[in-house]
Amino acid sequence: MKVTKENAPRIYATARSLMTVLNFEVVLLTAYMTWGMVQTGKGKDTLGIGALGYPFANYYPIRHGCIFYG
Repeated sequence: MKVTKENAPRIYATARSLMTVLNFEVVLLTAYMTWGMVQTGKGKDTLGIGALGYPFANYYPIRHGCIFYG
């Protein structure tokens, strides 16, 4: 779709809404994965991120360069 003077406000508003929703989803997913890692580190049993259909999340710390001590 070509951006013109007539449709620019609508396109930009839609794009901003999309980016807001995507940002919110990324924040929620990251917060949940962090919570799960903390709970696992404390020795507590969680539902497991893989149980919700995110099997790749088990490798999240490795892919993002996190270092574990202990």
